[in-house]
Amino acid sequence: MLKVRTDVYISPIRRTIFGWIGIVPVDAGRAAKAALVLLATYGCSTAPLPDYRYYRPKDINQPVALVQPVIEGVLQIDGFRADGVFGERPIAYSAESDPQKLLQYHYQLWTDPPGAILQRRFIDVLAAMKLATSVTARASVRAEPYKLSASIERLERVKRLSGSWEVVVKLRIRVESPRGTLPMLEQTYERRSAATGDSISESIELLGHAVDDIAENVARDLLKSSQH
Repeated sequence: MLKVRTDVYISPIRRTIFGWIGIVPVDAGRAAKAALVLLATYGCSTAPLPDYRYYRPKDINQPVALVQPVIEGVLQIDGFRADGVFGERPIAYSAESDPQKLLQYHYQLWTDPPGAILQRRFIDVLAAMKLATSVTARASVRAEPYKLSASIERLERVKRLSGSWEVVVKLRIRVESPRGTLPMLEQTYERRSAATGDSISESIELLGHAVDDIAENVARDLLKSSQH
């Protein structure tokens, strides 16, 4: 293999061509060491990926219990249906300037699927309000339970035109009797809450309060319908 002089300048392109045709510079070892130093330098300067952060709402605030249960029996609350991005763990957000576009954070996630989180909060709120004799996620068929089902239509942070943030929760709720042909309740509930800052932690807390408020309103609407 041919060798070339190293006391003259050899451009990187020529060095590459020499490599193709089998000519190796005398100082190839030094060049290789320099290349390793450069790779190590650039590799160390790469910014590390951010940590994943997992969020869940705080425990419910204890609501005022009803004087007596509206449902004399078992109320089974099924897992909330959530289609598309609302069924996934990455937290969703949108902008008031482009409301048709829905985005997800890459490293900010719910601890569990949103449908499971909202199901548990409804169970906690409605059990605390004593809406039924028993409130559970699963009941025996022999118990002939009443059933509450729900679908998540919105569960997101929204960036306003002013630059501030708000949260939006929109749920479609249906409550059925084991013996009735028509639902006891079928209604859409929506709640909006303005945030004081831009932290995701505050938004998660507001989302939890909005879900609790909807659950309390469901109980009150069922109470009203039972009195007619």
